[in-house]
Amino acid sequence: MQLESPPRYHSGHLGFRRGSRPRLLRTGTCLLLSAILLSACAQPLLNSERIERDFGSYGIEVLENSASKRVSNLYSLDGERRVTRTLALVLFDDSLNAAIATEHQLVAAGGSIGEVFKKNGWTIHKINLQLSSITATRDASLIAKLMGIALPAEIAMHVYRFQLQRGDESINYAIIAEIHHPDYLSVERLQVLYGAFPSESRPEPSLAAIETELRRILLK
Repeated sequence: MQLESPPRYHSGHLGFRRGSRPRLLRTGTCLLLSAILLSACAQPLLNSERIERDFGSYGIEVLENSASKRVSNLYSLDGERRVTRTLALVLFDDSLNAAIATEHQLVAAGGSIGEVFKKNGWTIHKINLQLSSITATRDASLIAKLMGIALPAEIAMHVYRFQLQRGDESINYAIIAEIHHPDYLSVERLQVLYGAFPSESRPEPSLAAIETELRRILLK
């Protein structure tokens, strides 16, 4: 897995007294501790963070919203024009854990999912379910309009379980399918960012619902 923009840590002074065996051991210990901290704490950028880094701006527009699902347009600006970098379909878990009720209210009000949970101290895990290239045909007028691309076009699709962890608590929040602009994320880059994908779709009941919803969105 490729880790992007890891935070910097100051190793500080670890507790060797003057006169004990010394500087080389102390330096090596600091380097080892720093490496452990980086490995444990660094995570890939959020999609919102990566869009802003790559294109200089980021915004979110909620296109559809209900108790069970959401469709979001994650975009950057090209002058005054919005360019969709990711079109995200979110199917929320059937049972909402009370521990994330406050965060879910913020998401329901239009907040960016990753940003909301990250700011509230949750660690985000993306459990890969499917990675594929789909063809947006000439009938996919919404995609052409939002992304500003000519059709037909090959577009990367990433489907994953959005899982949260804080302390000993682990929560499944949603299944998310993301369709990415060809100039943003390709299948190859997603493999580098998120590591191994199952060779075949996992037996995940939500995948059938995802496919149905995506077909509806693509042909809108």
